[in-house]
Parts: sequence; C-alpha cells; structure tokens
Amino acid sequence: MLYKILTCLNLLRIVESALVRFVGWSFVSWHISRQNGVPYVPTAMLTTIGRVSGNFQSVPLFFFRDGKDFVLVGSKGGATAHPAWFPNLLAHPQAWLRVNTRRIPVTAEVIEGAERERLWAIAATAYPPYNDYQERAKPRQIPVILLRRD
Repeated sequence: MLYKILTCLNLLRIVESALVRFVGWSFVSWHISRQNGVPYVPTAMLTTIGRVSGNFQSVPLFFFRDGKDFVLVGSKGGATAHPAWFPNLLAHPQAWLRVNTRRIPVTAEVIEGAERERLWAIAATAYPPYNDYQERAKPRQIPVILLRRD
C-alpha cells in the first residue's frame, strides 16, 4: 500500500534515493523481493558521469558481491534497450558506488564469455527473475558489469 501511495504522489524516487544513500536500505528492493518471493536483494547507489552532459547521474541498483568486487546487471526489467546508466559507464568507466552509506570509487568493466556466465549465475541465484528478463530482452544480451575498487 505504501508503495502505491508513494508512486501516486510521485515521491517513490525521492524516498528511495534518500533511503539507499543515507540508510543503505531499499524500499523498492524490499517490495520487489517480496513480490517475487525471494530474500531481500541488496541495493547500492551507482553514480556515473553522464556521457553527454558530463553531470553526475545517480541510480539505485541491485548489486552482488564477487570477493571484493561488485557485480551489476543491466536488466532494465527485461526491456529490449539498455538502461540509461549503462552507456554512461561505457563512456566513463570511473564511477562511485554507495554501499551501506559508504561511497566507494570503482572502475567498471563489461564482462563477457565464461566469466559473464559465472557472474550471471551469482546474480540469477540471488534474484531468479533475471532469467525471465533475459528471455524478454532478446535479442539483447543483458550486460553484466564488474565494478572494481579503485
């Protein structure tokens, strides 16, 4: 109910950004996880440099860990186009990830081949709807991005 209220009042994005940035917890992730019957998926705030504007752009995203590194999935809910933040990372791989209120400088790398499959398995195990998203996104292959700490 709160999700619908915040959405109707156009406050969801503002509340979500504040929660992820200052508390390290995501209301949207909690809501989506409950809807899909999976445990809470951690969410971080990714800040990129806009490829055209040069301005900082921030977006909350699910993330997964691979040792000391972080993994992002550019699913956009299974859309046939990449999410807006993805071309920003391609143009400017240096970014920042806010995890549990801590701002971490990172460098992004799009992962391909066997390593992509390994990281995809980590993400899809934690959030199984990614497999459905990949089917819907065809022919686009959903990118898997590794963020290494600088």
